[in-house]
Amino acid sequence: MHTPTQCEARDYKTLVQCLITAECNSKWCSVHEEQEGKQLRIYKSMTTQFEAFDDQTLCLDVKAILSCTQVQSLKDWYASAKEKWVLGNRAYQARERHHVMFYKGGDESHCRYLAFLTIELRTLEVSMEACDRRLYNLILEEENISWLANDHAADEIICAEPTNDLSLLPTPPQTPPKKSKRKKRSGSGSSTQSHSETSSEPDSELSKRHNLIASLSAYVSDTNTRTDDPKVSAITQEINSNIIRTIISRNPSLFMRARSKNFPDVISFLQDDELRVSELERLLKKVKNGKDTVIGPEMIRNAIADCFRDKDEEGVDRILLCGNYLWSKPVGGAMSQEAWEFFHRYCGCAGCALSVTRTFDEWMHIRRYSVVGPRYPRWVDPKETMSERIFRAVGACLCWSNDAGQRKLERMPSQKGRKIAFWEKQGRHWGYFKFSQNDPKSKKIISALASDKRFLILARDPLANTILHDVPSKHGAWTLRARAPRCSRWTVQTFFTCDVFESLSERSPEKRFKKEYMDVYDVLVMHEVSANPYDEMPDIGYGEFLERVTEVAMGALDVGRAQDLFRED
Repeated sequence: MHTPTQCEARDYKTLVQCLITAECNSKWCSVHEEQEGKQLRIYKSMTTQFEAFDDQTLCLDVKAILSCTQVQSLKDWYASAKEKWVLGNRAYQARERHHVMFYKGGDESHCRYLAFLTIELRTLEVSMEACDRRLYNLILEEENISWLANDHAADEIICAEPTNDLSLLPTPPQTPPKKSKRKKRSGSGSSTQSHSETSSEPDSELSKRHNLIASLSAYVSDTNTRTDDPKVSAITQEINSNIIRTIISRNPSLFMRARSKNFPDVISFLQDDELRVSELERLLKKVKNGKDTVIGPEMIRNAIADCFRDKDEEGVDRILLCGNYLWSKPVGGAMSQEAWEFFHRYCGCAGCALSVTRTFDEWMHIRRYSVVGPRYPRWVDPKETMSERIFRAVGACLCWSNDAGQRKLERMPSQKGRKIAFWEKQGRHWGYFKFSQNDPKSKKIISALASDKRFLILARDPLANTILHDVPSKHGAWTLRARAPRCSRWTVQTFFTCDVFESLSERSPEKRFKKEYMDVYDVLVMHEVSANPYDEMPDIGYGEFLERVTEVAMGALDVGRAQDLFRED
């Protein structure tokens, strides 16, 4: 007597088992029996085509490929490997579908053959990648465009700012949806028609390809950014295309696919059938992460600057790739305010913005307009004081400072036979500033600080290597002094000289990014204290010291209120 059993077939995508009763002496229902026979014929046919391929047209020796100098031979080897890879991939997908749907992924012979196909496909992929790399190097040498293969990772400097985790990309593409694992109950046990009968790729591969292309195309087209300005939208699309274009140029496989046809734009390239899913996945991963050792603020900056570049610029090598030019050298000068507004959309880190500046004036520009307007609000630390914001607005950069704090007692080193004694120690407030030599406001502010009796200043011009303001004596420029208990005389322990600027400049923020600006004024502003060793220091806090500096700066510029500084001209 036959005992009815449930059909063992499962849906390929959801893995939900069919609820229909199996046929007599069968594992499956009548519908799935028919599908099993059809898919069996399909995967056997594809396996036969794969195994019948003429391997004499292949070259799987990577060393031989990398030493080959014949471009046509490399192209033929790549074409043969790609042809066999397509056959193998189709056979793998068809067999895996049959395995999952009708044997629950547990058939030993299926598992062994799928493992064999995995090794074969990977071997072919290695061969294709080697052909691409060798062709890439030969083309760069032949066309004299070896600058494409330069080590661009050295151009990117990792920023350690707390805000550098903000995305470098305004609209990062979405990850293609994964296969749903949620089980749905179905009374019909409906089948999944195999698309591989009419296509060179199985439906799962096609679905993945379409999702990848859609994600990358959405990023290039900037569909997630809401703007009513068609100019902003067009420039953003061009920037995104430049980013993709640069990534393509640095990857041998992507570059060879891009050079195989005359693509009018990046989206046309992304939709090309010759691109493998693995290549699209690699591209999506780089674009989505945005923090690759190659993809960073410098590449974003260059992609933006190229949008405003003179297309007829002479003296710089370039190539046409996917509808636009790639340049051998980035734009050397400072970017325009409009370009910086686009960079601000891409990057929310002030340290990254500093890392891509070309001049001190450019840095001062983005510092100023982070509070003026503000045009670049993301580049201001919300914890900054009003004094620090005023420094930004007037063109002064506070690079390093010292908060003297309270007086403190320190125990003297004990000596045999002596009583325990203490020293009273006292510091002073000071701040190290940089001003632009090209800004007419700088000299006004420096002169005003020098003439104010509440301050003592040291100033130099590093470009001319001259001292602009010096202190009358070393005792007047002390930074730390001490005295013994019940003693009214202070003894200077440390003091500033003009040589201190060499060490102070090493603490300047741009030094983290290996930059050195010479067209500046170095200014050390100290809280004025009498040089008389018996005089006491006025008791003011560090915040009040900075406020006094801002008062002098605003007075030198005839500005009555701080809010007037933050209003655009």
